[in-house]
Amino acid sequence: MFYVQQDEDLFNPDYIEVDRLLEESHSVDKDNGEPVVYYLVKWCSLAYEDSTWELKEDVDEGKIEEFERLQARKPKLGHV
Repeated sequence: MFYVQQDEDLFNPDYIEVDRLLEESHSVDKDNGEPVVYYLVKWCSLAYEDSTWELKEDVDEGKIEEFERLQARKPKLGHV
């Protein structure tokens, strides 16, 4: 008899949840010449080396807004 453990998760849903955006890249669609934006996505529960480039349309708008806020911050340089 073959026994399958029912309470064991075969897939971790964190693997498809965006943790944060690391970088933004602009390109041009080779088929139609339209501009395309990609984000380097760090996924929850995965290492940085498992980050992937995803189309802007496929990324949660809230994460994009968070990324843009962080990018807009200017470093504070002071005289000592």
